[in-house]
Amino acid sequence: SCLFMTAGAVERQAGTNDLSKLGGLFRAMPVTGLCFLVAAVAISGIAPLNGFFSKELIFRGTLDTGWTLFFIAAEVGSFLTLSSMLKLGHSVFFGARPGNLGGVKEAPFGMLLPMLVLAAVCVLFGFGASLPVQYFISPALAALGLPAGELAGFHANGLFWVSVIVVLSAISWHMLNLRGEGAARVSDALRGTPGLKWIYDAAERRAFDLYEQVMGKLVPWAANLLFKADRFFDWVLDTAPSSAANALGGAVKRFHNGSYPLYMALTLAGTLAYLLLLVGGNGGLK
Repeated sequence: SCLFMTAGAVERQAGTNDLSKLGGLFRAMPVTGLCFLVAAVAISGIAPLNGFFSKELIFRGTLDTGWTLFFIAAEVGSFLTLSSMLKLGHSVFFGARPGNLGGVKEAPFGMLLPMLVLAAVCVLFGFGASLPVQYFISPALAALGLPAGELAGFHANGLFWVSVIVVLSAISWHMLNLRGEGAARVSDALRGTPGLKWIYDAAERRAFDLYEQVMGKLVPWAANLLFKADRFFDWVLDTAPSSAANALGGAVKRFHNGSYPLYMALTLAGTLAYLLLLVGGNGGLK
């Protein structure tokens, strides 16, 4: 939530959310930049902010239950999250500031206050992780009959050092791409990573956009199918019977042309047919 608020503040003050048109805003918007850094560090799972303890619970849970694959996936997610936060922060708050942003000023207090409160919560629930554990998590676990265990406090165990390696790897990757591509391309640092290019390409095609795939493709396809089914039943129940009735009526109309000899011939033919059927039904004349 804090990150969304900082993004909104930057867009309001700079007039754009295009990363290629932003940069160097930390001096102009120091409070917003500080709140962004705190929230970015927290969501990236860096100790000792709240995100570290949240991710530690996930990592420990995957290992304790034997789902090592999920542990690896979670660590890769942490690497990508931190890499994304690094490229985002660099593109917005650091580097050279475009000339058209020279007059940008800090966001108004009404926008800064909720950002500061949320950033403070990230810090408080990090250094003081025992608070949410004591008042929220432990009572919930106790109600389920589960032991809370040691959920708070700093644990310099293997998981911590794995997190340190992930953090250092993401920072090193960012710096290498920054040096090779320059500040203008830092937002594309991950795109060329082996194995990720196809994901970026698919994302640009909106392959992972649930609304686009369901509402943009599946729903119109289903609607078109239902429309065709409706047209078919409409033809079966309305168009086809009406056409058949019109054709039969036209044929009967053409047949009844008012000719007296024709009517007499039909009468005699009908009488003869009736007599033949009558004789045949009685086993013939005796």
